[in-house]
Amino acid sequence: MVAVVLAAVVHLGDYETFLFLLGSFFVPLFAVVLADHLTNHRPRDRDPSVRISMIACWALGFIAYQWILPIGPAWWTGWVLHVVQAGRLGWLGASLPSFTFAFLLAALANTLGRPRTGQQASNLLANVVDGTDTDSSVVSTST
Repeated sequence: MVAVVLAAVVHLGDYETFLFLLGSFFVPLFAVVLADHLTNHRPRDRDPSVRISMIACWALGFIAYQWILPIGPAWWTGWVLHVVQAGRLGWLGASLPSFTFAFLLAALANTLGRPRTGQQASNLLANVVDGTDTDSSVVSTST
């Protein structure tokens, strides 16, 4: 009975908008979680901590989704379309580009923000000063 009442009241287009809005939230979030899982080499048994860099990667992924395909309440989409001049790449779809963007940002943030021991940091600094900028934590492609 409840489903019949909801079907009579809720317009299907509103439901579609809601689902796109959920996608714009969760697609970049999953990308950041996956990138963190694949590139974070810290021990997993530590207490969890809030890392602002990962939140920023998610937020930038959300913004990328909204820039490609503005979706949500009318006041939001009107502002995004008017101020940011977004929505011109709607034909591209927003899920894969925002996922890729957030994933790459999070992987880069994990790689650059990797904690190093004092010896690793001093070796890296000495190599940069000497001009032999080779980081032992990055795999070299030269043979």
